[in-house]
Amino acid sequence: MILSKIGLLLFPKAIFSLPVLGKKMIYLTFDDGPTPEITPWVFEILEKHQIKATFFLLGNEIVKNPEFLPLYNIKGHQIGNHGFEHFDGWRTDKNQYLENILKNKNQIASNLFRPPYGRITPAIYKTIKNQFKIIFWNKMIGDYKPKIISESEINHFLKKLKNGDIIVLHDNKKSFHNLKNILPMIIEYGKKNHFEFGIIEN
Repeated sequence: MILSKIGLLLFPKAIFSLPVLGKKMIYLTFDDGPTPEITPWVFEILEKHQIKATFFLLGNEIVKNPEFLPLYNIKGHQIGNHGFEHFDGWRTDKNQYLENILKNKNQIASNLFRPPYGRITPAIYKTIKNQFKIIFWNKMIGDYKPKIISESEINHFLKKLKNGDIIVLHDNKKSFHNLKNILPMIIEYGKKNHFEFGIIEN
């Protein structure tokens, strides 16, 4: 993960947080979907609490599950580009990486882009910074890790939330064992502490 302070020096036009003056605003974002076994559950939880979120979609998952693409708009969520395949920007040829982004843009028509793993090189950044709004994050709990994240660890994470935080979660199979505990706790904490939940504008 690229730390936001270092990232802002390397990628000054990229977004790591979005504070709103006079508000307590946080942004739920989900990477790697759509996943038929997980994404409907996320939709259900968000709808129950009347919360909108931003989903960064993988093109190859859209190809496998095309019925999901119109649902994001119908449900009032925002979508962004996470590449067609989940390429590592530090280990992928620049031209191949750019082709991968554009291939997905043709499907989802979004100007938001989140680099998989949060990894891009300065050369890639310079090429895409005027074509895309590059969205990183400043809060990650690591729902994708094999270890079950304890309630006390989640509470420690929640106590650090502040206005403008962009939280990255994953609606994929690898993360669900943690996501099913983390997401309800984030929502409960946010509402109890008078946070609003926003979407990232395209």
